[in-house]
Amino acid sequence: SSITQVDAAALFWWVRNQLYFQQNLNQNDRVYTCQYESLVTDPIAEMKKIYAFLSISYPGNHIVSDVHSHSIGKGKDIQLAEEIKAICSSTLEQLNRSKN
Repeated sequence: SSITQVDAAALFWWVRNQLYFQQNLNQNDRVYTCQYESLVTDPIAEMKKIYAFLSISYPGNHIVSDVHSHSIGKGKDIQLAEEIKAICSSTLEQLNRSKN
């Protein structure tokens, strides 16, 4: 049996995020994470946090002038294989719990 492109993309996302945990980056003080939804719904606040984390002065709101939240919720209708959906959902929950 063959795998669909969306299942392959989801598996790639899963593998990449498994590396994050396997390398204990979730416990590394030099790593900052943020949720995509937070970044696109409140880009100024989120970017200010990122710049503060990096100890760099925030250059101004112009850096987020093209950021918008239009993509939130897109793809909810995409059908993944149940096994892939389950492992991706579990990893997303783990990411959300480990967020800075």
